[in-house]
Amino acid sequence: MFASSYRMKNYLLLLLVILAGCVTGSHVVTGKIHPAILPAGVIVYTEIPANAEMIGLVIGNAEGRDQQWTDKAIAQVKVQAAQIGANGICMDELKYGMSGVVVSAKAFFVR
Repeated sequence: MFASSYRMKNYLLLLLVILAGCVTGSHVVTGKIHPAILPAGVIVYTEIPANAEMIGLVIGNAEGRDQQWTDKAIAQVKVQAAQIGANGICMDELKYGMSGVVVSAKAFFVR
């Protein structure tokens, strides 16, 4: 009985990991880091404002290729930007490949 219950819990855990998918991100600092903020405070701009101070480049990856995964990759870009204190991002590139979607953006601080 115990082995069967233990095996079932392991299968459920594996299923949750598979369903959760994989979303990763990274950043490269090219300017002055600011204190970290919440990702919700990062605004997506279509153009970099004139008064923006460049902080770095951020990347978000998600393993799917539909809109849901694109949204997750963009959310990861915002997480990465928030970690280096950027309150704004401007998308550089959105790529769909065999392994999913990759979003890259410039991260900056707007006063």
